[in-house]
Amino acid sequence: MTVSFLKKLTVREAGLSMAELEKVAVAAAGQEVPVLRIVGFLTGATVAQSSYGPYTSFEGEIAGTNILSGQEYRSGKLILPSVAEAPLLSIVNNREDDTMRVRFAVDVTVTENKSLKGGTKFKYGVRPLIEPSQDDELSKMMKSLPAPGGKEGKRK
Repeated sequence: MTVSFLKKLTVREAGLSMAELEKVAVAAAGQEVPVLRIVGFLTGATVAQSSYGPYTSFEGEIAGTNILSGQEYRSGKLILPSVAEAPLLSIVNNREDDTMRVRFAVDVTVTENKSLKGGTKFKYGVRPLIEPSQDDELSKMMKSLPAPGGKEGKRK
């Protein structure tokens, strides 16, 4: 299967319709079902407003896999279900400096919504696969190289 490149990665853009998510959640009878794996490096975030309310658009290098179909996606933007936004937004906004990236990996999940609050037969969840962390690979690489100008030793 080839990788699809998207303007923005969302649950819907990854080929997961509301009807399909409801069917999966109801069939799982209360069990949490992973539907979308998202991994990457975040470099920024913008909080915006739509007709559905506020949302966060993350920027960076992002890869996603629709777990149900196996289709892979790449994008420079990511919009997550609101349950997954807050932890990542906090880390992105509190980076030591703007050159650092936030490394993350999560599975977006669905569970049957028996109370039907929210108007759908499912609710989203998020399962972290790694602890989000600041990543400064460029500085690490520069420090690992010999000092410029033929000077002995590595950079500090």
